[in-house]
Amino acid sequence: MRSSDLEYMQRAIEVARGNVGRTAPNPCVGCVIVRDGDVLAEACTAEGGRPHAEEQALEGVDARGATAYVTLEPCGARSAGGLSCSDRLVAAGVARVVVACEDASPYASGQGAERLRAAGVAVEIGLCADEALAALRYGERPDKPVSTQPLSRAALIGIAAAVGPPAGGALIFLVMLVVSGGRAFVFFPIIVFGSYLFGLVPALLSGVLISLLPRPRRLTMHVATCVFSGGLIAWIFGLVIAPRDLEASGLLALCGAVAGLACALLTKRWPSRA
Repeated sequence: MRSSDLEYMQRAIEVARGNVGRTAPNPCVGCVIVRDGDVLAEACTAEGGRPHAEEQALEGVDARGATAYVTLEPCGARSAGGLSCSDRLVAAGVARVVVACEDASPYASGQGAERLRAAGVAVEIGLCADEALAALRYGERPDKPVSTQPLSRAALIGIAAAVGPPAGGALIFLVMLVVSGGRAFVFFPIIVFGSYLFGLVPALLSGVLISLLPRPRRLTMHVATCVFSGGLIAWIFGLVIAPRDLEASGLLALCGAVAGLACALLTKRWPSRA
């Protein structure tokens, strides 16, 4: 990092704050283009999320040999199939890109940085990441405080314990209701209560496990990891307490999987864009 990088990244963050709350469904990103100590251009994500900040900043500017300061990793592909921001930076001749935050979007997720590096552009990530993250809010009022940090470990465990067992029991009941042709309705309270009673421990254990797992960039992988780990640990628990009762183990596995799904969906809260 260079001594002037902090100044220009803070400027990019300030530029981004000007449109916070007006760029949904995309986060508000700031971009500053600098060469030889002169600011050539600056822009933030437009209202409605398009055009992106980099696209606007590069328009009509000779950016050859310049450094781009961006609060969020430039996209590596566009959902609409257009030219990505990383491609635009390469085409413009930008020599160096300083990024505050990595992008969790499936249209970036490291792809933007990889494309830039593959084209010979120097990429540095992490400068002012916490400060920039606060500006990457979308669909919110500028004066409305928004938490973009992941839920605490205690919250994850609480979600697993509260959501997993009853939801798993309800799903089992629906399956039984269909199979029995409606005759299982009388067993609904017993099924739900039993699933909560016997599914509480594996749901708690799955919540602990999920809270310790690193969160992948891609949402699909994050959900799959949480659901699989929650279901697996609950299934193993079921085999331990009732080795001959496969139905009970299956119920517990479903409770754990539902707990994992709830944790996954409630913890993937990093801003992303497309």
